[in-house]
Amino acid sequence: MTALRELRTARGLSLSALGSELGVTKQAVYKWESGAAWPDAPMLPKLAQVLGCSIDDLFREETAVQQDFNMEGTA
Repeated sequence: MTALRELRTARGLSLSALGSELGVTKQAVYKWESGAAWPDAPMLPKLAQVLGCSIDDLFREETAVQQDFNMEGTA
């Protein structure tokens, strides 16, 4: 889930804070971000809700946050 870290940090959430919102450990969130593990499918709607994105956004290679940064860098 390459977009998860960018989405989490854009919301100003730490690994612990996101884990608390979802009822999982910060280690679980880290594993999702690093690609070592995936969240269970029933967790995806809650994860998207907390991060203010769609489930599809969680699986995008480049997030809107990255796109905005790239656009600002080229202006």
